[in-house]
Amino acid sequence: MPGGFAVIHRNGAVLMDDWSSTGLDVEACQEEFRLLHRRLQTIQRIDQDTTALVITLREGLEQGKALVYRDMVQRLSRQRLQLHTELFDTGAQSEDTHVLEFRTLLEKRWCLSTQLADLQSTLEQLDALVRNHLELRTSTLVNALTIYGFPIALITSIFSDNMFQNWDQKSSWLEGIHWPAVIVSGVLVVALTGLLRWISKRNNRARLD
Repeated sequence: MPGGFAVIHRNGAVLMDDWSSTGLDVEACQEEFRLLHRRLQTIQRIDQDTTALVITLREGLEQGKALVYRDMVQRLSRQRLQLHTELFDTGAQSEDTHVLEFRTLLEKRWCLSTQLADLQSTLEQLDALVRNHLELRTSTLVNALTIYGFPIALITSIFSDNMFQNWDQKSSWLEGIHWPAVIVSGVLVVALTGLLRWISKRNNRARLD
């Protein structure tokens, strides 16, 4: 570098001025070093958080634990936002060619590009996996509500007027119930529920085939 040279190693860098007439821009190099070190710390911190999330997800799936997938999605979104924000904040500040070359060499020595690419790939894959599980659970819930809730709501709405006749005029609430209508409603609910379950299983097998 004009005015001196730099020794870059895994744990940092050493700047040396050669006392020539061309001064070494030490402050600019220090600023770029500080920005890259901050970026490296952010990548490592988010990588540790992501690793912990992967372990939690893996143990939950292996042991059948109930996982809060929605919280995981929000957590991953925050991590990706923090990463993009930090990348923007730690961009190169100097316009000097030699200082930028120092930054580039430092970035290569610390393998920042590789670590960043691996982290971004892990976040994307993990986010897709968690969202798929969340959508699957939501689909299962909607399917259950359709299978069990729809027949009950439908049959009840049809026979509601016949189930309770002159209820307020009876001495006992049991006397006000029209039992044949209740029995017919129950049979229809069971039959319709069974039909919907059969249709659902048939559709699932069709998707797998």
